[in-house]
Amino acid sequence: RLQALAPDGEASPVERAVAELRIAELATDGQRVLAMRGGAGATGLATATRAHWRAVVGDVQRWQTRRELPTPTPALVPPPGDPFGHPSGLPSGMP
Repeated sequence: RLQALAPDGEASPVERAVAELRIAELATDGQRVLAMRGGAGATGLATATRAHWRAVVGDVQRWQTRRELPTPTPALVPPPGDPFGHPSGLPSGMP
């Protein structure tokens, strides 16, 4: 949302500036997290955590150099049927 706010002509200059500042801070935070445990390997961090921060840093760098926003991923298609609960509305095993 920050990357959508930063170029938004409807937002005030202060809002856009704050968004730009926070975007830059996210990149710094991400680089710090990735370097925290030995640099490139960052072996102490979970794979998902490293992947998340690498994606954040990459998105910010693309924004800062090319003003290119990340492409949102499409929403998952829900499976067919009632998404919650038992058809009767009661927990399983109850009449």
